[in-house]
Amino acid sequence: MTASSDLLFTYGTLMRGFRLHRLLDGRASYLGPGRVAGRLVDLGSYPGAVPDTGGLVRGELYRVGDPRLWAALDSAEGPQYHRREVTVRSEDGRERGAWIYWYAG
Repeated sequence: MTASSDLLFTYGTLMRGFRLHRLLDGRASYLGPGRVAGRLVDLGSYPGAVPDTGGLVRGELYRVGDPRLWAALDSAEGPQYHRREVTVRSEDGRERGAWIYWYAG
């Protein structure tokens, strides 16, 4: 599945109610909850997700309205996170391609 260039799956500090969510305000639209195959790694004050076919990461799906947002997100996530394609399953069972920031540290 190929990621839509404008969909983003978040699972940590970019989610609503967390410190980096302000980057999405007015520049991305919340589409609803979703989940991906992976597992969370505890990095102290924030999580990291790594691919894992035996696990499940719950998060939020967004449509990015401003393409310039990708550069801001890449910078905020830093070099320890890599933006990659992932299949997201929504609550209604629909699967969509989106971008996720996998932990690569």
